[in-house]
Amino acid sequence: MRRVGFALGLGILAALAGSANAAAATLEPIGSATYSSPTYVTSDPRDPDRLFVTEQPGTIDVTTPAGTSLFLDLTDKVIDPGGSERGLWSMAFAPDFAQSGLFYVAYAANGAGALMLDEYHEEPTPDATEATRRPVLSLDSPANTNHNGGQLQFGPDGYLYWSTGEDAVAANSQSLANPLGKLLRIDPRPNGGGAYAIPSDNPFVAVPGARGEIWALGLRNPWRFSFDRATGALAVGDVGEVTWEEVDYATQASGGGRGANYGWPNCEALVGGGCSAPFTAPLHAYRRNGGDCAVMGGYVVRDPDLGDLVGRYLFSDLCGGDLRSIDPLAAPPFDSYREEGLEVSNPVSFGEDACGRLYVVAQGNGRVFRIEGPSGGACGGSGADVDPPQTELELRRKGPRSTKATFLISSDEPGSSFRCRFDKGKWKACGERRKLKRLDRRSHKFRAVATDPAGNIDPKPAKRQFTVKRRRR
Repeated sequence: MRRVGFALGLGILAALAGSANAAAATLEPIGSATYSSPTYVTSDPRDPDRLFVTEQPGTIDVTTPAGTSLFLDLTDKVIDPGGSERGLWSMAFAPDFAQSGLFYVAYAANGAGALMLDEYHEEPTPDATEATRRPVLSLDSPANTNHNGGQLQFGPDGYLYWSTGEDAVAANSQSLANPLGKLLRIDPRPNGGGAYAIPSDNPFVAVPGARGEIWALGLRNPWRFSFDRATGALAVGDVGEVTWEEVDYATQASGGGRGANYGWPNCEALVGGGCSAPFTAPLHAYRRNGGDCAVMGGYVVRDPDLGDLVGRYLFSDLCGGDLRSIDPLAAPPFDSYREEGLEVSNPVSFGEDACGRLYVVAQGNGRVFRIEGPSGGACGGSGADVDPPQTELELRRKGPRSTKATFLISSDEPGSSFRCRFDKGKWKACGERRKLKRLDRRSHKFRAVATDPAGNIDPKPAKRQFTVKRRRR
């Protein structure tokens, strides 16, 4: 079968329109700048009005109310796209960026075109920032210049997720020995040596011959994915081949996609022979008709200023250009699909800032649009709570040799919920009091993070380290 990729450099800006479904929403260009083949937009976690736009040739611009300037120039490291899908794809700020100054970028490297994940530290000037480069992970992708994936996102567990395409070699997607056609999950800042660490609860760490970084498999070209800022649910837009496009979805309660196999190349959107267990069905799939060609995955809307869009997953198609939404919690087989009457030409990405406002990136004329409600883009709109909570954690023990420990977890915002992690175990929902018994006589670490009622997550989990000492003889 012919494999159809999608070129990022298509098209020109289209007219904008309103609709009954999103009557109060408009698409407003940010600043007055145009960008050179923009690929992604995100914001400083500390300042939602400080927007960062990655550009395919290898630069990152920062746009503020005062204007646009160069933030980082990586053109000497990024391969010249030359009309292909390669280049600089996205960036992600560390959850503790306010303290660490660290961020990460994903791109195709100059020369061999390997898929690269690098770490940088923000400095006063672009040149100084570039000098802080620390390579984290490099993946060989030798066969083709398309199907690269390229999204970076920190998950609600604090780990870094990276989507990789299958390099237009379908067999890569089902091979646990190959990191392509996957969603990867790593700790980019390990203790001790090594460029990164593989979390111990990744699903395939104990499988002989498997790449331990793999979180989910069976993907073709997961160009864009996201986490719901309120629930932590994972949503992946996976570009199809000839007929179908799909959106995959996993709640935190179901494991957040851990070990999921989304079926490629055995099936496309679970269409075809043998498309049953162990393959995971998509949340939504649509046929390529009316000019569609490649799904552009988006975000679950949490900006309260966007009315009845709140709680719906917003996405688009590279060639279709219209913004669409589904209700991820609708009972199967219905997903409450609807078209929102907002349109750009060749949308290549969505983005979300620190206070939950959403953006859409359009190539061609190189503009980035904010999706605005009645408040005209005010952060959070309608006086919403956009400040993250602060997690507080108290450890109670009877002495250094006690094998019992009690943790009291609280937040500065009433009504917060909590998730906890003990040592290298999984992040799990927990209450305000957590008791541990029969502790091993060694060092331990307990972490907790609060989510307030508005869905804001503390970017810096609280932690307590302690040691259970051996008894005297």
